[in-house]
Amino acid sequence: MSIVLSLLFPIGTAHALPGANSKWTVLDSKSATIECTTWKSDTWCRSGGLLRVDAAKVASTLEAFHKQTEVFEDVIEMTELEKGLLHVVLDYPYPFDDRDYVARFTPAHEGAVKLYRWTPVTHAAAPVTDNRVRLTQMAGEWRVEPRGEETFVQYTWHASVGGNFPDWALPKARSKVGNTVLSDLSKALKVDLRPAK
Repeated sequence: MSIVLSLLFPIGTAHALPGANSKWTVLDSKSATIECTTWKSDTWCRSGGLLRVDAAKVASTLEAFHKQTEVFEDVIEMTELEKGLLHVVLDYPYPFDDRDYVARFTPAHEGAVKLYRWTPVTHAAAPVTDNRVRLTQMAGEWRVEPRGEETFVQYTWHASVGGNFPDWALPKARSKVGNTVLSDLSKALKVDLRPAK
């Protein structure tokens, strides 16, 4: 981890990403590789794939995602409360309540790799409501890594869905999230997604 990242995201924080020694279990690997792990008693998942497009274009698309809500299959609303601070409302199937979270996004670099990490915050403009489940632990990272003419993109997220969601349905839900988020990105970029080798 770079010095800059160590300052921005200290290892001791409650929302530190899983360590390098984490053991990941693959849930799906058809169009993206989706895998999960338990880290400090929390479940984390990640989804990775290759896009045949320049890494700079992927990065600029991620930076403007809050302006492209229509490309997200499972996002009802995404509001920028202030620069780098988003309120995201997620569509959940009946009979489950929709979910939402408020997170601060911070960009960083590891050499040629661009990172976008987010951590949960509270904000007066996005109060908790009775008709949604607030994901208070929602944290994670987008990783954008140039690989020749392609870009490897990895989405890592804190995989708690909160509320009254049954345990038996969690693997399928996590696999859907991992596939959908990268599929949405590929649609925004108008390129195909394929599994990373």
